[in-house]
Amino acid sequence: MEVNQFEAGQSVFFELVLLLSIVIDNSLQNTDSSTILDNMIPRPAYIEQLRRAERLPLLPVLTGIRRCGKSSILALYADDLLARDTDPSRILRINMESLEFDALRDYRAMGRFVGEKLPHGGYLLLDEAQEVDSWERLAASLLAEGAVRCVLTGSNASLLSSDLGRLLTGRVFEIPVETLSFAELASIRNDASLDRLLSRYIRVGGFPVLHALEYDNDSAAAYSSTLVDAVLMRDVVQRHSIRDPDALKRILAFAFDNVGSITSARRITEYWKSQRRSVSVDTTVNYLTYLCDSFLLRQVRRLDLRGRQHLEYGEKYYAGDVGLRRGLLGVRSSDIAGVVDNLVYLELVRRGWRVSVGVVGEREIDFVAQKGESLCYYQVCAAIDTQSTIDRAFGALEAVDDQWPKAVISLSPSPIAGRNGIPVILLQDFLLGVE
Repeated sequence: MEVNQFEAGQSVFFELVLLLSIVIDNSLQNTDSSTILDNMIPRPAYIEQLRRAERLPLLPVLTGIRRCGKSSILALYADDLLARDTDPSRILRINMESLEFDALRDYRAMGRFVGEKLPHGGYLLLDEAQEVDSWERLAASLLAEGAVRCVLTGSNASLLSSDLGRLLTGRVFEIPVETLSFAELASIRNDASLDRLLSRYIRVGGFPVLHALEYDNDSAAAYSSTLVDAVLMRDVVQRHSIRDPDALKRILAFAFDNVGSITSARRITEYWKSQRRSVSVDTTVNYLTYLCDSFLLRQVRRLDLRGRQHLEYGEKYYAGDVGLRRGLLGVRSSDIAGVVDNLVYLELVRRGWRVSVGVVGEREIDFVAQKGESLCYYQVCAAIDTQSTIDRAFGALEAVDDQWPKAVISLSPSPIAGRNGIPVILLQDFLLGVE
């Protein structure tokens, strides 16, 4: 009887958590959709990728964390289609976070609705496809028939890895969507001081609505905090039926607090022991995986540069946007080194590089970026102000015996231009692509 009462209490708590998450997420959605669409930030690189996808027999899927701008990109793409003389009646936009489409959460109902609205073919722009049960069946059917061209968005990295996702294996053109880059922000705030703009970007992060509506620092932090809760509840707790949301949030906070440092599941388990709580290594591994799937976290593996093999231990984690970290942990001046690391990592990902942490004997290189057969090596510093910092920054790069580009990235101006042919690049210039 006591066990049943406990389970019943857990069930009630879980339902309340989900209800709260829906209220939070709908509030954010209403804020974003009713305001940012009137202040949309152009993102031509994504529109160009969608145009390129039109020439391929593939299904374009925009993936990324909630509120990173996927809905706005769909709206911009619809405008682009209209500018190319597409009949408005042949463009169907559906946002599954709107109650207007709540009856379409089954793929068969969605299929009937699409058939009624686009009887002669056209474009289906489906936002948050994962909210439609068995959406993969619908997408595979429409792709096979060819009359209706789908463009989908989703807020979970495992969107295409389910059993049903195999229906689309080899037929998906995935377009990862990141929050705003500093270069994108600078392009729309070209009258602002770049120094002040970078300072704001470091504090606020890159969520488009924060810059489209020019949130102040405190309002931006409140928005980011609410967004963390919404993503946790909707994309992790609800999706995976997590019964201990507090443990999940504490693991996220631990990972955010240790950005750029080795953060293994075993290390987190030891932290739990110090807090007199028991959370198994397996549970911690699962929670970290779920947090990465939701794009709140990004895992970066360590690469042995001599053996060219990824190590099976000692991974690092970075925030999906530096604003999320501030929203959860608040502002701490001692965190600047981790924030700068995080910004460089996200910028490399935006540019299409596959990123690892390099290991050379006892030394470590912050980022090894790979694209095809090309490599680049980067060390990152908040400031190069002591001889020990200089030696750490350059020493590991100098230990790599190849001719691929190497550089040290620094937030603050450096007293030296470089060493042994390895230049120092200001963070601002790196983020703007001026190297």
